[in-house]
Amino acid sequence: MKRIGAVGIALACVILIGLAATAEEKPWFDLEKCIFCKNLLADGQDLTKHMTWENHMISNGAVQVYTVEPEYHDAYIKANEAMEKIGMEMAQGKHMDAYMCGSCQAYGTLMMKGVKFDMVHAKGADIMVISSDNPEVVKEIQAYTQKNIDELAKMMEAAE
Repeated sequence: MKRIGAVGIALACVILIGLAATAEEKPWFDLEKCIFCKNLLADGQDLTKHMTWENHMISNGAVQVYTVEPEYHDAYIKANEAMEKIGMEMAQGKHMDAYMCGSCQAYGTLMMKGVKFDMVHAKGADIMVISSDNPEVVKEIQAYTQKNIDELAKMMEAAE
């Protein structure tokens, strides 16, 4: 199975976005409950302690850069494959009542708006370019990106 990374998250988010929308405030990241994010804790490992996720603004959207320590690369691939499997099962109508964190739900919302997602698998990093030609959608991409930046900073501060 080829490395898919955030593509698995993207596919599943598109399927669930209509069902997952609720009035209640969700945590932006929920590693324990989110059907996608919990794969980062699989096999008793917390991959978030061994990887980075950078978010950067560009003129027509954002760039996300994922890196993982070499000794955790296989676990990272396994987690991504699990997320891809969930996405494929959702495409078949399974997991339709699954819980998604705010970030995964927002990602799906962007997909529903026709945002372009380009994944580059480079040596030592996965790079996701998220873009749109629509200025209003670019604002939404950048708001999502800024929320990721802010919430990741909070997580890092709490971990110290």
